[in-house]
Amino acid sequence: MPLFVKSEAALKERRALGTSFGRSEKVHNPERTADIVYFLHIPKCGGTSVAHLWRQTYPGCVIQPRLKVKSDIKHCRLDDVADDYDLSFSCVRNPITWYESWWRYLLSPKVTDRTETLDQAGKPNFDTWIGEGVWHPLREIAPCHDRDFAKFIDNVIDHAPGFVSQMYQTYLGSDSERPLVDRVLKIETIDSDYKSLCNDFGFAYPNVSKRENVSSRENVANWQPNQLEKMKQLENDAFKRFGYS
Repeated sequence: MPLFVKSEAALKERRALGTSFGRSEKVHNPERTADIVYFLHIPKCGGTSVAHLWRQTYPGCVIQPRLKVKSDIKHCRLDDVADDYDLSFSCVRNPITWYESWWRYLLSPKVTDRTETLDQAGKPNFDTWIGEGVWHPLREIAPCHDRDFAKFIDNVIDHAPGFVSQMYQTYLGSDSERPLVDRVLKIETIDSDYKSLCNDFGFAYPNVSKRENVSSRENVANWQPNQLEKMKQLENDAFKRFGYS
């Protein structure tokens, strides 16, 4: 998603120096401060809330990165980013609540009130939503959508089993001991995780935190018998890797 910077001047100075300066310097010089941070935004994992936390203490300092490839600017992969940075982090959530959140989001006015987001069958159309040929991780799961939650889950089980675990691997790599980012936060403990990140790297922490872009609970996600256990089996990789139960 974005670059988090302490000041726009720091980013302008870094960009003027080129892309060979920042991260390697940070790795080899622990005394160097993290002036430029890349937040790897996995869809529906609290990214808007994290960006809001940074904006509270560093107003105007959430900046769109430069990209190497044709990718969704909000949810691009780490290798897509052309800018240099000192530190990277991301945020995950329980796969079960991920499916509920994505399904609710597609039924919300944020999506349904826009003409370009859904096709005539009511399924996400990423060609008109973000552009033809633009990479987005949720293209694979788009055909599974249904206004009936149980049917949506059945479609995922049949056509995209283990989708969330695979998406996490796409963003964070397959090595659970050495993720591609420096720190992985969890949406369930976002306040304490983000505060720990700030304390460890000397960032200012806001006095008041607020969860942003929360999906409406108006649409109830009713899991059918056996669906929940089946999904936990299919998402076992993510459950084990990030300590969910």
